[in-house]
Amino acid sequence: MVFRERADGFWPARISTTFALSVVLACLTVAGCGATPPPPPPPAAPPPPPKPIALDPIPEVVVKAGTTGTAQVEVHRAGHAGEITIAVTAPEGLTVTVSPTPGDARTGEIIVTATETLGITETVMTVPVIVTLDGMTAQENLSVKVPPIEFPTFQQTGPLVVQPGSTGTASFRIDRKGYEGRPIELGERSVGEDGQPIVAVPMETPREITLAPATVAGDAGDATLALTVAKGTADGPRTVLLTGSFMGRPFPAEVKLDVRAHPFRVAEVRSVAIAPGETRAVEVPLLRMGYAGPLSIVVAGLPEGVTAKPVTVPADGESATIEFAAASAAEPRVCSATVHGTGGGFAVDDALVVRVRSPEGGSRVPATVMASPEAKRLMRKGSLAGRLTATGKRSLADSFGGTPESFTAIDRGLAWLARTQQQDGSWTLKGSAGVSAPDEPADEEPPSNPTAATALALLPFLGEGITHQRSPSEPPEFQGYQTAVERGLVFLARNQVRAKGAGDGFFGGGMTAHALATTAFCETYALSRDDRVKLNARQGIKCLLATQNDADGGWSEEPGQPSDLSTTAFAVLALRSGQLAGLGVPARLLKKAAGFVESSAVEPEPTDGPRYRAPASTSPSAEATAAGLLSGMVSGWDRDDPALESGRRFLTANPPPRDGGELGPLRYYFFATLALHSLEGDEYDVWDHLMRDFLIRLQRTSGDQAGSWDPRGFDHGKEGGRMEATALSLLALQVSHRHLPMYLDVGPAGETSRKAGDVDEPQPE
Repeated sequence: MVFRERADGFWPARISTTFALSVVLACLTVAGCGATPPPPPPPAAPPPPPKPIALDPIPEVVVKAGTTGTAQVEVHRAGHAGEITIAVTAPEGLTVTVSPTPGDARTGEIIVTATETLGITETVMTVPVIVTLDGMTAQENLSVKVPPIEFPTFQQTGPLVVQPGSTGTASFRIDRKGYEGRPIELGERSVGEDGQPIVAVPMETPREITLAPATVAGDAGDATLALTVAKGTADGPRTVLLTGSFMGRPFPAEVKLDVRAHPFRVAEVRSVAIAPGETRAVEVPLLRMGYAGPLSIVVAGLPEGVTAKPVTVPADGESATIEFAAASAAEPRVCSATVHGTGGGFAVDDALVVRVRSPEGGSRVPATVMASPEAKRLMRKGSLAGRLTATGKRSLADSFGGTPESFTAIDRGLAWLARTQQQDGSWTLKGSAGVSAPDEPADEEPPSNPTAATALALLPFLGEGITHQRSPSEPPEFQGYQTAVERGLVFLARNQVRAKGAGDGFFGGGMTAHALATTAFCETYALSRDDRVKLNARQGIKCLLATQNDADGGWSEEPGQPSDLSTTAFAVLALRSGQLAGLGVPARLLKKAAGFVESSAVEPEPTDGPRYRAPASTSPSAEATAAGLLSGMVSGWDRDDPALESGRRFLTANPPPRDGGELGPLRYYFFATLALHSLEGDEYDVWDHLMRDFLIRLQRTSGDQAGSWDPRGFDHGKEGGRMEATALSLLALQVSHRHLPMYLDVGPAGETSRKAGDVDEPQPE
C-alpha cells in the first residue's frame, strides 16, 4: 500500500483511488437519471492538398534552316514559389536550349536552332516541354516548323554592255530572304532550275562568256560580278546562267548583258577628199547603241602630210566635227584612216577614207607603173600592167586602195591555192585534195567541174603577175608558184576541144567555166607573150564568139538556155582580156552584148534609172544589175551614160556589210567592185574600204583551210564551193592593181576618158 501525505496525516494510496472511483460512479449514476450530455466536438479538417501548376499552350515557332527562334513558356504557379525548371527533348535537326528563369518569374524562354541540313522541304517537329516547380510538373508540346529554304535573289541594278574581247562588271542588290551573316558564292552554272546537278552546260549558256567566281560577304547587301566576253562574239543580248552556293547548297541565278562590238560608232564610212594645202572641217555622224556619255575621238593612220585635230564629244552628242589639214607637199594617195573613240571604258575603232587629191585633178597612172619596160607594151585602158612588179602594185594601192593587210590576205589565199592543187594539175570546186581534217569546216559537196575550178584558181595567181614563166621579184614565195600555174594551164589545154565546127576551142564545164579559162589564157599570153598559150587563148575566144546568142547578143550557161547577165559578164570580161592581150575581138560583137544588157533593163517604181533582171524574171536583182553595168562598160558605154550614174547610186546604196559574218551575194560584190573601180570617185573609195574590210574579216587564218573563204552563206556556194568563194574574194582584193580603171587614160596627162573602148583596139594578129 502506498500512502500519500495529507494535511492531517497520511492516507493509504489505494484508499484514495477507491474513493475517487466511487465518487465518479455515483456522479455517473445521478447524471444518467437526468439530461443527455452534448456530443463531443468534431475532429479538425485536414489541410487542403497543394494546387497543381499549369502551362499555357505554346504557340508554334517557325525557324528557318540555319537560324534561331524563341518560344515563350507561360507557367501558372498556382501559389507555388521557387525556381521554375524547364526540360526539353530536342529531335534530330534541332538544337534547343532554355534560358534561366528567375525565382519569381512565370515566363520561361526556349531557344530553338534549326541546323543547315533542314529546309529541303517543309518540316514540322514536336519538342516535348516539361516544367517542374515545387515538386510538381506540367507538360506541353512545342511545334517547330522549318520551311523550305528561300535562296537569296539578285536584282541587277542596271544594264550591262560589254564589248567582245573585254570584261564588264554587273552590279546587283541582294534580297537575303532573312538570312543575314552568311556568305554567298557565285560561279559558273552547275545546277538546273530544280537545284539538281546538270550533266552538261545548257546550250543557251553562252560559251563565249566566262565569269570570275565571286564571294559575297555575309553582311553585304550589294554584289558585283565580272564577266569576260571572248573576241568575235556576236552582238546581241545574253542571259548567263549562274550557280550560287548558300549554306552549302547550290541554287540557280542569272545575269543579263548586251554584247556590243560598237556601243557607239561612226554612223557610216565616208570619204574625205582634201587638196594639198587645204583645211577642211568634216561633220561625222555618230550612232549611240549602248553608251551615251562623253567621247574622245582621235584620227590615226592618215596619209602622209595630213593631220586631224582631236575632238571631244559631249554626252548624248550625235556627231563629231573633225578638222583635217593637208600640207602643201602632201602626195596624192588614198588610205583608210582609223577613227579611234573612247568613253565609259569602251574603245571603238571605225574608219574614214581620206584621199589627197592630185593638184591637177583626176587620176593618173603612177610613174612606177609607167617605168616598167614590160608595162609599156600592155599600156591600154584597163591594162594589166600594174600587176607586173611589187613596186607598181604598191603605187596602185596608194592610188586606188589596198593595204598591207589586204596584200597579206592575198598571200594567204595564194598559198591555200597552191596547197590544194591536184596531182594532174587541176583543182576542185571543193578546194581539197582529199578528206577534210576534223578541224576543217564541213562544206557541201559541189558538183564536179575541174575546168571551172582550175580557171578560178589560176586567175588570182595571174592577178599578181605570176605566170608559168615569170613572177614579181617579191615576195620571194611567188616564184615558187610558177610551176602550179604551168600545171594548171596544161590541164586546161589538154581538155580544150580541138575539132572543126561547133565546139572548137571549148574548155568544157559550161559557158562560165569556158569564159574563165579563156580569160586565164588571154592574161597568161598578155603577161608572158609565150606563143605556146596564144593558140589556146585564140581558140577560146573563137568559141565565145561562136556561142554568142544571135538573137539577143548575150550568152547562156548551156546551149538553148536563155541568155543571162552573169554568164554574159564573164564572157565579155574574157573578150576584153583578149583585146588587152592584143588578140582580135570584133568591136561589133561587144556592142551586140551591150544591146543584150539594155534589153534586160527594167525600171521599177520608184527608180532613178534602169536596173537589170535575171532571165525569165520581171524584177531586177542586185547581181544582174552589177553584171549588166560591168558588161555595158566593157562593151563601150560612155563614162557619162545616165545608166552608169544611176547604177553607181544603186551599187553604193547596197555595199558589203560592216559587220557581216557570211559572204552572201559574193558575185554581186565582185561585179560591183570591178564596175565601181573603173568609175572611181568618193563612192568607189568607200566601197573599196568596205569590201576589203569585209573580205579580210571573213578569211580563214588558221587550220588546213587557212587562206580560203567558207562557202556557207555564199549564194552560189552550192555550185561554186570553196574554190569560187576564195577565187572571187581574191580577185576583188586585187582590184587596185589587177587592172587599171577602164576610163582612165593611160597617157601622161592622166585624163579620164569618156569610153572604156575608145582607144584603138589591137588588130587581129
